[in-house]
Order: sequence, then structure tokens, then C-alpha cells
Amino acid sequence: MSNYKQQEYDFVNRTKEILFQYKQWSVKVPEGKRYEITLLVNCFIGLLVIPNEEWTKHLPDDLVSEKQWGIKSEHISLIEGGKKQINKIVKHLRNSVSHYEFTTVGNSKGDITRIDFKDFNRQGTQTFEATIPVINLEVFLGKFSEFMLHKMEQQK
Repeated sequence: MSNYKQQEYDFVNRTKEILFQYKQWSVKVPEGKRYEITLLVNCFIGLLVIPNEEWTKHLPDDLVSEKQWGIKSEHISLIEGGKKQINKIVKHLRNSVSHYEFTTVGNSKGDITRIDFKDFNRQGTQTFEATIPVINLEVFLGKFSEFMLHKMEQQK
């Protein structure tokens, strides 16, 4: 294992590569043992939590769009304040996965096809709800990691 040269940057970059490398070699794994969504969630947690403190403050307050971020506005059914801004969505997704407030949903074949996310404030009031197809989450993670890497490169 090679050491990190720039810890946060290397972590984000390696996590992004793990996600996309897995698709290449997972075809050799028996279908019932691929666990690609488990890997996706693990990488999702790492990408949202590890660089959170320093780098997510650079996220734009632009409204979410499928073209820009891979997530459609209609995937978000509830967000505190009503504006579906990417910086707020990332905060809520981070809270959702960190506090295990998400549920995987499968199709009739048993494949996980989407993940439902929720977030609550300290008083227990729900502040966020999203239903995001796995394919959109994969796109989002690629775009999110690229954005974070770009911001980190600018700060070098």
C-alpha cells in the first residue's frame, strides 16, 4: 500500500477510482456476490464525510440539476428551506448516511435500484427526504469527487 502524499486529495481520488475500477473487475465475481451497492455506499460515506470539514464549504449554492450533478430536482421531495441547492443537499446526504437514515430499495429481481435518504434536525423534525436511483448516485459521486479534487488542486 502506498502512503498518501496529500491525504484528503489522495483519499478522494482513490475512492473515486475504486468505484470505477470495481465495475471493470466485478464481472469476474459471481453475480450474487458482487455487492456493488455496498461498495457504492461505503465510498459515498467516505466521500461525504472525510473531506467534509474543509472542502464542502466550497460547494456552490446552485440549484441541483441532473446535467451538472447527476441528481434530478424531483429526486428531492423535501428539503429544509425549500431550495434544492447542492451545498444543502450534500449536507443532508452526509447526515443521512452518517446517522444511518437511509434505506436501499430493490426491484423484483432483488437488485438494489435506488436509495431513500432522510435527515432530521436535533428536535426530531424531518428536514430532508430524497429518493435517488443508484445510477444517478454513481454519476453524482463521480461529479462530486471531480469537483472536490478540482477545489483541492486550486488550493495547492
